[in-house]
Amino acid sequence: TGLQQLDLIFCEQLTALPELLGQLKQLQLLYLSYCKQLWALPVSFGQLTALKELHLTHCEQLKVLPDSFSKLTQLQQLCLGGCKQLQMLPGSLGQLTGLQVLKLDQFQHLGA
Repeated sequence: TGLQQLDLIFCEQLTALPELLGQLKQLQLLYLSYCKQLWALPVSFGQLTALKELHLTHCEQLKVLPDSFSKLTQLQQLCLGGCKQLQMLPGSLGQLTGLQVLKLDQFQHLGA
């Protein structure tokens, strides 16, 4: 599919995303902010290789990010503010050499 932007902001009852999300090969912008019940991202997330912006602000139940994040080589902006349950960031985050903006605020449980 040629979908380039997906906006699911304030889908407060959304708990998970389907594995089919990885098939959106041309997706560049993904807005999931305020999906307060979202607790995980699919393994296929790393297949979104055209993704430039990912907004997960205030996804309050999100606990982990998939290891496949290292495959998001086009990612320029990652917003994770207010993800209160997020325990750690994947080590592969350092491999995102194109990352220009990383927003990490309002964390309570984030460890190294």
